[in-house]
Amino acid sequence: MQAAESWAPEQSAWMSPAAHRLASLLEGLTEQQRESVLHRGSPLVILAGAGTGKTTALTRRIAHVIASGDARPDEILAVTFTNKAARELEKRIKKLLDDDLNGLRVGTFHAVCARMLRDYSDLFNVSKDYVIMDSDDQKRLVKRLGKARYGKIGAEKEFVEEVMALIENARGNPAESEKVLSEANHDTREIYYDYDEAKRQDGTLDFTDLLAIVTEGFRSGAVDPQQIAGAWKHIMVDEYQDTNGLQFEWLQYVVGNKPDLAVVGDDDQVLYSWRGARIENILSFADRFDNTRIIRLEENFRSTGLILDAANGLIAKNKKRLGKTLFTKEDKGRPIHVRWFVNADLEAKWVVEEIKSAIENGIDPTDIAILSRASHALNLIEQKLTWAGIPFVLSGGKRFQDKAEIRDAMAYLRLAANPSDSSAFDRVVNTPKRGMGEVSIKKIIDAADKAHKTGVPLNLLDIAENFARSRALPGDVPGRLLEFVQAIRSANALFWRGADATDLLSHVLDVSGYQDALQNALAEAKSNGETTLVDSLQGRSDSLADLIQLGKGMAPIQLIEHLGLSEDGRSRNATGVWVGTIHAAKGLEWPMVIAAAWEENILPSWQALQEKGDMLAEERRCAYVEITRARRQLTITATGERFMKPASRSRFLNDLPKGTYHSFDMQPEEEFAEG
Repeated sequence: MQAAESWAPEQSAWMSPAAHRLASLLEGLTEQQRESVLHRGSPLVILAGAGTGKTTALTRRIAHVIASGDARPDEILAVTFTNKAARELEKRIKKLLDDDLNGLRVGTFHAVCARMLRDYSDLFNVSKDYVIMDSDDQKRLVKRLGKARYGKIGAEKEFVEEVMALIENARGNPAESEKVLSEANHDTREIYYDYDEAKRQDGTLDFTDLLAIVTEGFRSGAVDPQQIAGAWKHIMVDEYQDTNGLQFEWLQYVVGNKPDLAVVGDDDQVLYSWRGARIENILSFADRFDNTRIIRLEENFRSTGLILDAANGLIAKNKKRLGKTLFTKEDKGRPIHVRWFVNADLEAKWVVEEIKSAIENGIDPTDIAILSRASHALNLIEQKLTWAGIPFVLSGGKRFQDKAEIRDAMAYLRLAANPSDSSAFDRVVNTPKRGMGEVSIKKIIDAADKAHKTGVPLNLLDIAENFARSRALPGDVPGRLLEFVQAIRSANALFWRGADATDLLSHVLDVSGYQDALQNALAEAKSNGETTLVDSLQGRSDSLADLIQLGKGMAPIQLIEHLGLSEDGRSRNATGVWVGTIHAAKGLEWPMVIAAAWEENILPSWQALQEKGDMLAEERRCAYVEITRARRQLTITATGERFMKPASRSRFLNDLPKGTYHSFDMQPEEEFAEG
């Protein structure tokens, strides 16, 4: 929706078809959007705030450049970050123009570089039939290399993600790669080098290689950038705030001395520094490109006035920014609701009841989103949505009961309730590591199965104990197996004494050593500075705390049935309440948003609180992005206890200007109980 005062061409008695087409490309635009479309002759930064119509400005600019005759389609390059964005941009341009757009180059950095390497393979000294690895191929290679060097732990998801982050960050910022590598964990760094060697031996390239080879060719002087890119008169880059050092260097070579470079971005929405994005690229753009003009798109067509006032007040606390103030000509709307809960369980109950009420009052479930900085902070909400039968779309990741740590814990609970459960035994007898091999585990399960069939009164634990005492296992493995047997027997005794699921889970995860192993791994990751691994392990620990909380007052068998037999609440046709992280929600919007878990160590994150500085500023940008996802109604929640630990309210709540929100102290009330 555009403002009524938007620019429109003056009416005249007659207008040529060409002039009419040019005028139509400016219709409905704000003055700032219009200036973005018309500007020529010097570099341009379109500083586009959330919901200000940046894509409209960019597509109209490209269409206007073509329609005005300033450049042919084959003299224009438009660079995006995703193939989806490239397709959408091209589709919208074609809708604006009836012309033959043959030769118009719209693509990602990687796709444009891949084309350069194919077309000029001899100059870059690469084979025309090189093989490109996609991100899934990369992960599989890293997993294989990790397993070869470090065993099973080297193939775990957290370790693979840590290596992938290092690869992207170190190679995406060449000037800082030495520092990034020197600060990396030793094990992660070794796989980084193994990865490079494996690619060399296999003769494959990944996406970053495409950009790196082209840029190195330009940098070394072996290839003249203008021989390849000289035909492009107009160059445009979308989501410029997310560029890394390598992409910026490539862009400088491609642009050369051409004045018509236009970038679109928002320094207040830089959320990916951990994977190499450099906010300096947009902040210092005017210092790198002479005669730069900055046009601010500030009129928001998405949110109500009070939501925007809150977002402006919050982000103004960041010092490193170009500065802009979002506004709307629409009404001020409802104040933001900030609700304080005693604990996360009451928060989840209220969220479900609030959504039930909204749906009953005619709001479509697809118009509602539940967001959080950390996905595991949504565990309880996800479960209660499932149990309430409310359809939802879980953006990325596994559902709660499919997470490895939850499956482990539930296997322990099942074994405590039934020591003859062979599948549960198989999953946890060597989790955490007790030195048990697959062959030994199979022998125990087979022996128990044989005993059952022949009527011998021995269960799995009896067989395991006999196996341990037979000294058929090496080293200290027999002793560790006996400790496992004793732990499950003590848990089984507690089960028969009528313990609820919470008490039984707490006991069995403690005496089995599972919790200790997880906490020790977390402490080691923190001491080694492995932030991705810390995130993952902390998420596992917090998910276990939520599971234990879920079992309060429930019999163990009830919890097992709830998680094992209940239908997955996620919609099969991708419709329903949207549930996900702030990062996954970037670029999306909903009439009704619930922003959960505004607490210290979540928003801002634990890592940001340790490092402060730029990381804390990025966390504030996360909060800003979350607020600006809401169109009409925004509720922020915080609790005094989460993951069975005390929680404190986020410092960012203090940044919200007075008058933009109402606070509610949500004491336990019967209406929030599960129906």
